[in-house]
Amino acid sequence: MRNYLMLFVTLLFLSGFCSLNAQTTVTFKVNITDLTNGQEFDPERDRVELIGNRHPLSATIPIEMKQDVENPDLFTTDVTFPGSMVNQPVEYQFWVRLNHSYRNEDIPRTLRVSNSDISLPSIYFNSYAW
Repeated sequence: MRNYLMLFVTLLFLSGFCSLNAQTTVTFKVNITDLTNGQEFDPERDRVELIGNRHPLSATIPIEMKQDVENPDLFTTDVTFPGSMVNQPVEYQFWVRLNHSYRNEDIPRTLRVSNSDISLPSIYFNSYAW
């Protein structure tokens, strides 16, 4: 009986440890059509970046987003959050660096990290649905 109890406690410990190490990958997408239509954005010079308020996102070290091959107006990046972030809110914003100056979104966006990977829908830079 004691051996079964020790096995049960060990399995509980290992399952808890594994859940702490679980990770969630979130795919962020932003469409910058307004900036490319006005020809403000030059992909050779300018960058689209992602910032946020919770690790692994940062307000001081932006993550550079990559241009989609099929849609040059769409930029994406994958961010992997630690398991400790599950059910936690995260504020994030897209920045566009145009000719060495930044254009920020007016209002931060919010997401709640889930316990499974997610691909957020493509949204337009600095536009909001109320």
